[in-house]
Amino acid sequence: MPENENIITLPDFPEESRKRITEVLGAIEAISVQGRWDFVEETIQALEDWFGGRNSVAESALKKAMKEARKKLKELAEEKGANAIVGLSSRSDYDENRALAHYVGTAVVIEED
Repeated sequence: MPENENIITLPDFPEESRKRITEVLGAIEAISVQGRWDFVEETIQALEDWFGGRNSVAESALKKAMKEARKKLKELAEEKGANAIVGLSSRSDYDENRALAHYVGTAVVIEED
């Protein structure tokens, strides 16, 4: 095995900040779905859609879903004994009924300083 096989290398990271992955604990996934908003929020959303601009109700629900999914992913990583997540990928979407956030990554243990 080459000496640097388990080194995280990103072009913008200086060499002294690179960390060695000492253990790969496996894939983790978290999903959060925020359901249909209430009447007042639906009315605000309809008005914002009608007049254009940002849709603050859907945007707020999407941010909440993303925050919850990230929190779940971090908890899953910690439960496995990981101190880092690599290969993070995310997907988010919303429509008139829901906001969805989906995160996938690999839980790993990286060397401590």
